[in-house]
Amino acid sequence: MFHTSRWDYSVTGGSPTDPSLEKLKDKRVAIIGTGATAVQIVPHIARWAKHLYVVQRTPAAVDRRDQRETDSEWYKKEVANSPGWQRERLRIFHQHFTTAAQPSINLVNDQWTEAVSMAAVIGNPDPAAPKTMEDLPAYMKKLHAIDLPRQTAIRARAAQIVQDPAVAEKLQAWYPTWCKRPCFHDDYLSSFNRDNVTLVDTDGKGPDSLTPDSIVVADQKYHVDIIIFATGFRSPLDGTPADKANLTITGRNGVSMSQEWATHGPGTLHGVLDYNFPNLFLCGPRQASASLSYLFGVDALGKHSAYILKEAKLRAAGRPFAVATTKTAAEEWGTQVMMRAAPTAAIVGCTPSYMTLEGGIERVPPERQVIMARSGIWGLGIEDYLKHIEAWRAEGNLQGIEVST
Repeated sequence: MFHTSRWDYSVTGGSPTDPSLEKLKDKRVAIIGTGATAVQIVPHIARWAKHLYVVQRTPAAVDRRDQRETDSEWYKKEVANSPGWQRERLRIFHQHFTTAAQPSINLVNDQWTEAVSMAAVIGNPDPAAPKTMEDLPAYMKKLHAIDLPRQTAIRARAAQIVQDPAVAEKLQAWYPTWCKRPCFHDDYLSSFNRDNVTLVDTDGKGPDSLTPDSIVVADQKYHVDIIIFATGFRSPLDGTPADKANLTITGRNGVSMSQEWATHGPGTLHGVLDYNFPNLFLCGPRQASASLSYLFGVDALGKHSAYILKEAKLRAAGRPFAVATTKTAAEEWGTQVMMRAAPTAAIVGCTPSYMTLEGGIERVPPERQVIMARSGIWGLGIEDYLKHIEAWRAEGNLQGIEVST
Protein backbone atom coordinates (compact mmCIF):
# COMPACT_ATOMS: atom_id res chain seq x y z
CA MET A 1 0.00 0.00 0.00
CA PHE A 2 1.25 3.48 -0.82
CA HIS A 3 0.03 7.00 -1.57
CA THR A 4 0.44 8.39 -5.06
CA SER A 5 2.69 11.17 -3.77
CA ARG A 6 5.01 8.53 -2.26
CA TRP A 7 5.17 6.25 -5.27
CA ASP A 8 6.89 2.92 -4.59
CA TYR A 9 8.76 1.89 -7.72
CA SER A 10 10.07 -1.20 -5.95
CA VAL A 11 6.49 -2.48 -6.10
CA THR A 12 5.45 -1.24 -9.54
CA GLY A 13 8.67 -1.22 -11.49
CA GLY A 14 9.73 1.77 -13.54
CA SER A 15 11.29 4.99 -12.30
CA PRO A 16 10.73 8.74 -12.55
CA THR A 17 12.26 8.55 -16.03
CA ASP A 18 10.96 5.10 -17.06
CA PRO A 19 7.16 4.73 -17.23
CA SER A 20 7.31 0.95 -17.72
CA LEU A 21 5.49 -0.52 -14.70
CA GLU A 22 6.59 -4.07 -15.51
CA LYS A 23 6.03 -5.47 -12.00
CA LEU A 24 2.26 -4.87 -12.27
CA LYS A 25 1.75 -7.36 -15.11
CA ASP A 26 0.67 -10.17 -12.77
CA LYS A 27 -0.83 -7.93 -10.06
CA ARG A 28 -4.38 -6.99 -9.10
CA VAL A 29 -4.26 -3.30 -8.25
CA ALA A 30 -6.81 -1.09 -6.54
CA ILE A 31 -6.79 2.69 -6.76
CA ILE A 32 -8.82 4.36 -4.02
CA GLY A 33 -10.02 7.71 -5.23
CA THR A 34 -11.33 9.20 -8.48
CA GLY A 35 -10.24 12.83 -8.21
CA ALA A 36 -7.65 14.76 -10.20
CA THR A 37 -4.79 12.41 -9.27
CA ALA A 38 -6.62 9.21 -10.22
CA VAL A 39 -7.84 10.68 -13.48
CA GLN A 40 -4.20 11.17 -14.49
CA ILE A 41 -2.88 7.75 -13.46
CA VAL A 42 -5.76 5.31 -14.10
CA PRO A 43 -5.16 5.11 -17.89
CA HIS A 44 -1.47 4.36 -17.42
CA ILE A 45 -1.88 1.73 -14.72
CA ALA A 46 -4.68 0.10 -16.71
CA ARG A 47 -2.16 -0.57 -19.49
CA TRP A 48 0.18 -2.44 -17.13
CA ALA A 49 -1.84 -4.15 -14.38
CA LYS A 50 -3.29 -7.63 -14.66
CA HIS A 51 -6.47 -6.11 -13.26
CA LEU A 52 -7.32 -2.66 -11.98
CA TYR A 53 -10.11 -1.85 -9.54
CA VAL A 54 -11.01 1.84 -9.37
CA VAL A 55 -12.71 2.50 -6.04
CA GLN A 56 -15.01 5.50 -6.32
CA ARG A 57 -16.78 7.54 -3.66
CA THR A 58 -17.85 10.41 -5.94
CA PRO A 59 -17.33 10.55 -9.71
CA ALA A 60 -15.15 13.25 -11.23
CA ALA A 61 -16.49 15.54 -13.95
CA VAL A 62 -14.00 14.72 -16.72
CA ASP A 63 -14.03 17.00 -19.74
CA ARG A 64 -11.80 16.60 -22.78
CA ARG A 65 -8.21 17.80 -22.59
CA ASP A 66 -7.42 18.16 -26.29
CA GLN A 67 -3.68 18.37 -25.76
CA ARG A 68 -2.27 19.61 -29.04
CA GLU A 69 0.57 21.55 -30.55
CA THR A 70 0.14 25.31 -30.50
CA ASP A 71 -0.14 27.02 -33.88
CA SER A 72 2.96 29.22 -33.69
CA GLU A 73 1.72 31.67 -36.31
CA TRP A 74 -1.56 32.18 -34.46
CA TYR A 75 0.33 32.52 -31.19
CA LYS A 76 2.64 35.22 -32.51
CA LYS A 77 -0.20 37.09 -34.19
CA GLU A 78 -2.96 36.84 -31.57
CA VAL A 79 -1.19 36.26 -28.23
CA ALA A 80 2.49 37.20 -28.05
CA ASN A 81 2.12 40.31 -30.15
CA SER A 82 3.14 43.16 -27.82
CA PRO A 83 5.11 43.86 -24.64
CA GLY A 84 3.27 42.63 -21.55
CA TRP A 85 1.36 39.96 -23.45
CA GLN A 86 1.86 37.36 -20.69
CA ARG A 87 0.07 39.51 -18.12
CA GLU A 88 -2.69 40.47 -20.54
CA ARG A 89 -3.29 36.83 -21.42
CA LEU A 90 -3.77 35.98 -17.75
CA ARG A 91 -5.99 39.02 -17.21
CA ILE A 92 -8.28 37.81 -19.99
CA PHE A 93 -8.12 34.27 -18.60
CA HIS A 94 -9.41 35.57 -15.25
CA GLN A 95 -12.22 37.44 -17.02
CA HIS A 96 -13.78 34.12 -18.02
CA PHE A 97 -14.68 33.32 -14.42
CA THR A 98 -17.61 35.60 -13.79
CA THR A 99 -21.37 35.48 -14.13
CA ALA A 100 -21.11 38.79 -16.01
CA ALA A 101 -20.30 39.14 -19.72
CA GLN A 102 -17.45 37.01 -21.05
CA PRO A 103 -14.36 38.50 -22.73
CA SER A 104 -14.60 39.02 -26.48
CA ILE A 105 -11.37 37.08 -27.13
CA ASN A 106 -9.92 33.89 -25.67
CA LEU A 107 -6.13 33.77 -25.50
CA VAL A 108 -6.03 30.44 -23.64
CA ASN A 109 -8.79 28.54 -25.42
CA ASP A 110 -8.87 25.35 -23.41
CA GLN A 111 -11.69 23.77 -21.42
CA TRP A 112 -10.85 25.71 -18.26
CA THR A 113 -12.30 28.78 -19.94
CA GLU A 114 -15.60 26.93 -20.27
CA ALA A 115 -15.76 26.41 -16.48
CA VAL A 116 -17.27 29.85 -15.89
CA SER A 117 -19.04 28.87 -12.66
CA MET A 118 -15.70 28.31 -10.90
CA ALA A 119 -16.26 31.95 -9.95
CA ALA A 120 -18.28 30.44 -7.10
CA VAL A 121 -15.09 29.44 -5.27
CA ILE A 122 -12.39 31.82 -6.52
CA GLY A 123 -14.41 35.02 -6.30
CA ASN A 124 -16.72 36.73 -8.77
CA PRO A 125 -16.06 40.23 -10.15
CA ASP A 126 -19.63 40.51 -11.43
CA PRO A 127 -21.11 43.78 -10.05
CA ALA A 128 -24.31 41.80 -9.55
CA ALA A 129 -22.59 39.23 -7.31
CA PRO A 130 -24.27 38.95 -3.89
CA LYS A 131 -23.45 41.54 -1.27
CA THR A 132 -25.26 39.78 1.58
CA MET A 133 -26.49 36.29 2.37
CA GLU A 134 -30.01 37.44 1.49
CA ASP A 135 -28.84 37.82 -2.11
CA LEU A 136 -27.53 34.25 -2.23
CA PRO A 137 -30.65 32.32 -3.45
CA ALA A 138 -30.95 34.42 -6.61
CA TYR A 139 -27.20 34.18 -7.15
CA MET A 140 -27.24 30.39 -6.76
CA LYS A 141 -30.03 30.17 -9.32
CA LYS A 142 -27.93 32.17 -11.77
CA LEU A 143 -24.84 30.04 -11.11
CA HIS A 144 -26.73 26.81 -11.72
CA ALA A 145 -28.27 28.15 -14.92
CA ILE A 146 -24.82 29.07 -16.25
CA ASP A 147 -23.29 25.78 -15.13
CA LEU A 148 -25.96 23.30 -16.23
CA PRO A 149 -25.07 23.18 -19.97
CA ARG A 150 -21.43 22.43 -19.19
CA GLN A 151 -22.10 19.65 -16.72
CA THR A 152 -24.82 18.20 -18.96
CA ALA A 153 -22.34 18.01 -21.83
CA ILE A 154 -19.75 16.32 -19.61
CA ARG A 155 -22.31 13.74 -18.46
CA ALA A 156 -23.23 13.12 -22.09
CA ARG A 157 -19.54 12.65 -22.88
CA ALA A 158 -19.30 9.86 -20.29
CA ALA A 159 -22.41 8.19 -21.71
CA GLN A 160 -20.96 8.38 -25.20
CA ILE A 161 -17.49 7.05 -24.39
CA VAL A 162 -18.17 4.33 -21.78
CA GLN A 163 -19.72 1.29 -23.45
CA ASP A 164 -21.46 -0.23 -20.42
CA PRO A 165 -24.47 2.04 -19.67
CA ALA A 166 -24.49 1.12 -15.97
CA VAL A 167 -20.82 2.01 -15.58
CA ALA A 168 -21.27 5.17 -17.64
CA GLU A 169 -24.07 6.31 -15.34
CA LYS A 170 -21.93 5.82 -12.24
CA LEU A 171 -19.14 7.89 -13.82
CA GLN A 172 -21.39 10.91 -14.35
CA ALA A 173 -21.00 13.78 -11.89
CA TRP A 174 -24.34 15.00 -10.50
CA TYR A 175 -23.00 18.13 -8.77
CA PRO A 176 -22.14 21.57 -10.19
CA THR A 177 -18.68 22.36 -11.54
CA TRP A 178 -17.50 24.38 -8.55
CA CYS A 179 -18.03 21.61 -5.99
CA LYS A 180 -14.99 19.59 -7.05
CA ARG A 181 -11.88 20.29 -9.05
CA PRO A 182 -12.76 20.01 -12.75
CA CYS A 183 -10.75 17.34 -14.54
CA PHE A 184 -9.58 17.09 -18.14
CA HIS A 185 -8.39 13.89 -19.78
CA ASP A 186 -8.81 12.16 -23.12
CA ASP A 187 -8.21 8.56 -21.96
CA TYR A 188 -9.66 8.26 -18.45
CA LEU A 189 -13.24 7.38 -19.38
CA SER A 190 -12.26 4.99 -22.16
CA SER A 191 -10.13 3.06 -19.64
CA PHE A 192 -13.38 1.62 -18.28
CA ASN A 193 -13.95 -0.12 -21.62
CA ARG A 194 -10.96 -2.37 -20.97
CA ASP A 195 -11.61 -5.94 -19.83
CA ASN A 196 -9.05 -5.58 -17.03
CA VAL A 197 -10.63 -2.48 -15.43
CA THR A 198 -13.51 -2.61 -12.94
CA LEU A 199 -15.24 0.39 -11.42
CA VAL A 200 -16.07 -0.26 -7.76
CA ASP A 201 -18.66 2.40 -6.96
CA THR A 202 -19.30 2.81 -3.22
CA ASP A 203 -22.43 4.93 -3.60
CA GLY A 204 -20.78 7.88 -1.92
CA LYS A 205 -19.65 5.94 1.15
CA GLY A 206 -16.10 4.80 0.50
CA PRO A 207 -14.80 1.25 1.14
CA ASP A 208 -16.23 -0.61 4.15
CA SER A 209 -13.08 -2.42 5.29
CA LEU A 210 -9.85 -4.13 4.35
CA THR A 211 -8.88 -7.75 4.89
CA PRO A 212 -5.37 -9.20 4.46
CA ASP A 213 -6.03 -9.74 0.74
CA SER A 214 -9.15 -7.74 -0.18
CA ILE A 215 -11.06 -4.50 -0.24
CA VAL A 216 -14.62 -4.91 1.00
CA VAL A 217 -17.41 -2.78 -0.46
CA ALA A 218 -21.08 -3.51 0.30
CA ASP A 219 -20.20 -7.01 1.58
CA GLN A 220 -18.37 -7.86 -1.63
CA LYS A 221 -14.68 -8.72 -1.54
CA TYR A 222 -12.31 -7.57 -4.25
CA HIS A 223 -9.05 -9.50 -4.03
CA VAL A 224 -6.06 -7.27 -4.64
CA ASP A 225 -2.29 -7.40 -4.30
CA ILE A 226 -1.58 -3.65 -4.24
CA ILE A 227 -3.57 -0.66 -3.00
CA ILE A 228 -2.68 2.80 -4.29
CA PHE A 229 -4.25 5.68 -2.36
CA ALA A 230 -5.15 8.54 -4.71
CA THR A 231 -6.84 10.26 -1.80
CA GLY A 232 -5.53 13.77 -2.29
CA PHE A 233 -4.04 16.26 0.11
CA ARG A 234 -4.94 18.64 2.89
CA SER A 235 -7.57 21.21 2.04
CA PRO A 236 -6.30 24.75 1.36
CA LEU A 237 -8.99 25.84 3.83
CA ASP A 238 -7.98 23.41 6.57
CA GLY A 239 -5.22 24.09 9.05
CA THR A 240 -2.51 26.72 9.07
CA PRO A 241 0.80 27.16 7.25
CA ALA A 242 2.38 25.61 10.35
CA ASP A 243 0.15 22.54 10.12
CA LYS A 244 0.76 22.10 6.40
CA ALA A 245 4.52 22.20 6.89
CA ASN A 246 4.43 20.06 10.05
CA LEU A 247 6.05 22.93 11.95
CA THR A 248 5.51 24.78 15.19
CA ILE A 249 5.39 28.50 14.37
CA THR A 250 5.62 30.76 17.40
CA GLY A 251 4.95 34.50 17.28
CA ARG A 252 4.51 37.47 19.62
CA ASN A 253 4.33 36.60 23.31
CA GLY A 254 4.78 32.90 22.54
CA VAL A 255 1.52 32.59 20.59
CA SER A 256 1.19 29.43 18.51
CA MET A 257 -0.02 29.89 14.94
CA SER A 258 -1.95 26.61 15.04
CA GLN A 259 -3.82 27.72 18.16
CA GLU A 260 -4.27 31.37 17.17
CA TRP A 261 -5.67 30.68 13.70
CA ALA A 262 -7.87 27.88 15.01
CA THR A 263 -9.35 30.23 17.61
CA HIS A 264 -9.45 33.61 15.88
CA GLY A 265 -8.42 32.99 12.29
CA PRO A 266 -5.53 34.75 10.54
CA GLY A 267 -4.88 38.42 11.30
CA THR A 268 -3.15 39.62 8.15
CA LEU A 269 -2.91 42.59 5.88
CA HIS A 270 -3.49 41.51 2.27
CA GLY A 271 -2.95 37.88 3.28
CA VAL A 272 0.84 38.21 3.39
CA LEU A 273 1.79 39.43 6.90
CA ASP A 274 0.07 38.41 10.14
CA TYR A 275 0.16 40.82 13.10
CA ASN A 276 1.11 38.03 15.50
CA PHE A 277 3.97 36.68 13.38
CA PRO A 278 6.45 39.41 12.35
CA ASN A 279 8.79 38.73 9.43
CA LEU A 280 6.76 35.71 8.26
CA PHE A 281 5.61 36.30 4.69
CA LEU A 282 2.66 34.15 3.62
CA CYS A 283 1.48 33.08 0.17
CA GLY A 284 -2.30 32.90 0.65
CA PRO A 285 -4.91 32.06 -0.31
CA ARG A 286 -6.51 32.90 3.05
CA GLN A 287 -7.31 36.60 3.36
CA ALA A 288 -5.78 37.00 -0.11
CA SER A 289 -7.10 35.74 -3.43
CA ALA A 290 -6.87 32.80 -5.78
CA SER A 291 -6.40 32.25 -9.49
CA LEU A 292 -7.16 29.04 -11.34
CA SER A 293 -3.59 29.52 -12.53
CA TYR A 294 -2.21 28.83 -9.07
CA LEU A 295 1.33 29.97 -9.85
CA PHE A 296 0.00 33.34 -10.96
CA GLY A 297 -1.44 33.89 -7.48
CA VAL A 298 1.80 32.84 -5.80
CA ASP A 299 3.76 35.14 -8.10
CA ALA A 300 1.46 38.09 -7.34
CA LEU A 301 1.84 37.60 -3.59
CA GLY A 302 5.59 37.10 -3.96
CA LYS A 303 5.84 40.42 -5.78
CA HIS A 304 3.78 42.11 -3.05
CA SER A 305 5.91 40.60 -0.29
CA ALA A 306 9.10 41.65 -2.05
CA TYR A 307 7.85 45.24 -2.23
CA ILE A 308 7.05 45.28 1.51
CA LEU A 309 10.43 43.79 2.41
CA LYS A 310 12.32 46.23 0.17
CA GLU A 311 10.54 49.25 1.67
CA ALA A 312 11.00 47.93 5.21
CA LYS A 313 14.76 47.54 4.64
CA LEU A 314 14.96 51.10 3.40
CA ARG A 315 13.23 52.36 6.52
CA ALA A 316 15.45 50.25 8.76
CA ALA A 317 18.53 51.90 7.21
CA GLY A 318 20.82 48.94 7.76
CA ARG A 319 19.68 48.12 11.29
CA PRO A 320 18.15 44.78 12.28
CA PHE A 321 14.37 45.09 12.01
CA ALA A 322 11.04 43.36 12.33
CA VAL A 323 8.18 43.97 9.89
CA ALA A 324 4.52 43.15 10.53
CA THR A 325 1.07 44.54 9.99
CA THR A 326 -0.46 46.61 12.77
CA LYS A 327 -3.28 45.07 14.75
CA THR A 328 -5.69 47.76 13.58
CA ALA A 329 -4.82 47.20 9.92
CA ALA A 330 -5.24 43.44 10.31
CA GLU A 331 -8.67 43.86 11.88
CA GLU A 332 -9.76 46.28 9.17
CA TRP A 333 -8.52 43.99 6.41
CA GLY A 334 -10.38 41.02 7.92
CA THR A 335 -13.54 43.12 7.84
CA GLN A 336 -12.94 43.99 4.18
CA VAL A 337 -12.55 40.28 3.35
CA MET A 338 -15.73 39.43 5.28
CA MET A 339 -17.71 42.14 3.47
CA ARG A 340 -16.88 40.41 0.18
CA ALA A 341 -17.43 36.84 1.37
CA ALA A 342 -20.98 36.25 0.10
CA PRO A 343 -20.02 35.17 -3.48
CA THR A 344 -17.98 32.27 -2.09
CA ALA A 345 -20.85 30.92 0.03
CA ALA A 346 -22.02 28.83 -2.94
CA ILE A 347 -19.73 26.04 -1.73
CA VAL A 348 -22.28 25.26 1.00
CA GLY A 349 -24.37 22.29 -0.10
CA CYS A 350 -21.65 20.68 -2.22
CA THR A 351 -20.77 17.01 -2.01
CA PRO A 352 -18.00 16.24 0.55
CA SER A 353 -14.53 17.03 -0.74
CA TYR A 354 -11.40 18.93 0.27
CA MET A 355 -13.23 22.05 -0.93
CA THR A 356 -15.87 21.56 1.79
CA LEU A 357 -13.61 20.14 4.51
CA GLU A 358 -15.21 16.77 3.76
CA GLY A 359 -18.62 18.25 4.48
CA GLY A 360 -17.46 19.90 7.70
CA ILE A 361 -18.26 23.35 6.34
CA GLU A 362 -21.95 22.44 6.71
CA ARG A 363 -21.58 21.94 10.45
CA VAL A 364 -19.78 25.16 11.37
CA PRO A 365 -21.65 26.84 14.29
CA PRO A 366 -22.85 30.43 13.75
CA GLU A 367 -20.17 31.97 15.95
CA ARG A 368 -17.49 30.34 13.78
CA GLN A 369 -19.08 31.42 10.51
CA VAL A 370 -17.95 35.00 11.07
CA ILE A 371 -14.37 33.81 11.61
CA MET A 372 -14.58 31.70 8.44
CA ALA A 373 -15.86 34.69 6.45
CA ARG A 374 -12.98 36.84 7.72
CA SER A 375 -10.51 34.05 6.99
CA GLY A 376 -11.59 33.31 3.43
CA ILE A 377 -10.51 34.68 0.08
CA TRP A 378 -11.29 38.01 -1.58
CA GLY A 379 -14.80 37.39 -2.92
CA LEU A 380 -14.57 39.64 -5.99
CA GLY A 381 -11.83 37.71 -7.75
CA ILE A 382 -8.09 38.06 -8.09
CA GLU A 383 -8.02 41.01 -10.51
CA ASP A 384 -10.10 43.11 -8.09
CA TYR A 385 -7.82 42.04 -5.23
CA LEU A 386 -4.76 43.06 -7.25
CA LYS A 387 -6.25 46.49 -7.91
CA HIS A 388 -6.45 47.02 -4.14
CA ILE A 389 -2.92 45.95 -3.32
CA GLU A 390 -1.40 47.69 -6.36
CA ALA A 391 -3.13 50.94 -5.36
CA TRP A 392 -1.77 50.43 -1.83
CA ARG A 393 1.75 50.02 -3.20
CA ALA A 394 1.36 53.11 -5.36
CA GLU A 395 0.72 55.20 -2.24
CA GLY A 396 4.25 54.30 -1.16
CA ASN A 397 3.80 54.77 2.59
CA LEU A 398 3.40 51.16 3.83
CA GLN A 399 0.03 52.06 5.35
CA GLY A 400 -0.80 49.47 8.00
CA ILE A 401 2.75 48.07 8.18
CA GLU A 402 5.02 48.62 11.16
CA VAL A 403 8.80 48.43 10.88
CA SER A 404 10.52 48.06 14.25
CA THR A 405 14.28 48.48 14.69
